[in-house]
Amino acid sequence: MDMDNRDFITESNQRSQLFGIAKNQKMSKRVLDDWELSERIKRKNELICVANPFINQLYDFVKSSNFIVILNDEEGCILNMIGNDNMLQKAFETALVPGAFMGEQYIGTNGMGTALHEGRPLQVSGKEHYIEIFHKWTCSGAPIRDHEGKLTGCLDLTGDKELVNSHTLGMVAAAAKAIENMLISNYYGEELASNKIYIETIMNSLPSAIFTADFEGNIKLANKHTKSILGYTSKDLYKMNASEIIINWGQVVETIKNNESITQEDVYVHLKMNKIEVNLSVHPILDHKEEINEMVFVIRDVKKMRKLANKVTGSKAIYTFDKVIGSDPGFLKTVEFAKKIADSKSTVLLMG
Repeated sequence: MDMDNRDFITESNQRSQLFGIAKNQKMSKRVLDDWELSERIKRKNELICVANPFINQLYDFVKSSNFIVILNDEEGCILNMIGNDNMLQKAFETALVPGAFMGEQYIGTNGMGTALHEGRPLQVSGKEHYIEIFHKWTCSGAPIRDHEGKLTGCLDLTGDKELVNSHTLGMVAAAAKAIENMLISNYYGEELASNKIYIETIMNSLPSAIFTADFEGNIKLANKHTKSILGYTSKDLYKMNASEIIINWGQVVETIKNNESITQEDVYVHLKMNKIEVNLSVHPILDHKEEINEMVFVIRDVKKMRKLANKVTGSKAIYTFDKVIGSDPGFLKTVEFAKKIADSKSTVLLMG
């Protein structure tokens, strides 16, 4: 935050002139009515809820100095204001009211609209404001961005111009950053919760017992089929160590650490009272650094797999001509004849 370079004030004043802002203008060119403000507050509910604790904390620091804390949305619309009665009355007299738009195109150079335009924390004091009615104020504004880095709001401290101080801007910038971090945390928290449900739905749709574990055997995630195949519910598994189930645990871990997989091997696993034969596959799980710290186990019921295989093949023996062995000329002649009629759609009776 460069407090010495004030070129942005000159540039903002020039934009204000181009927007047709009059220096004797008394209020913003755009102010929402009660219904419009109510709808906008609903739309920006997340920002308001996240920002409120930080606004209250910031106000506790500055309330003895007669500052007002203001929260705007990305268009500069004032959503919330906190201050003592005297300061709020002074603000209302100078068009600082909820629903008023503080963008430069509506009210000229100011700490909120200009901060949003510049996309950085900045301070506007006294006659640096474009309209004369704001010359009594010092405003320190800092933009607030969402998880995508897009502008979603602005935090501002406004007070009498005699109170101008670089530390004020630092406090506003820190509070705005804290709000940003909380918005990002909330977004990814919700995304992780959604992804967890998505993954669990997929896992439960597969007819296999599936669970994940780290190399120490801590089970992280398990689907509902662990109950029918292994006899353990997912809640049971979370209390257990995977080495209690998987025989030759150390060997499995070493295989996965080498970025190799175990694919459909018939092995035995431990149950509560005995052990059963299952079909086991184990695959490494890569994290965002492409490092392996966990693995996924896919366990199928061997008996069901064999029944399925028998159903598919019909338990019928299949023979091909390359399996027919013989050297007798008459026999070979018969084989050649058989090859010619093998593609026929007619029923063929084999005798002899």
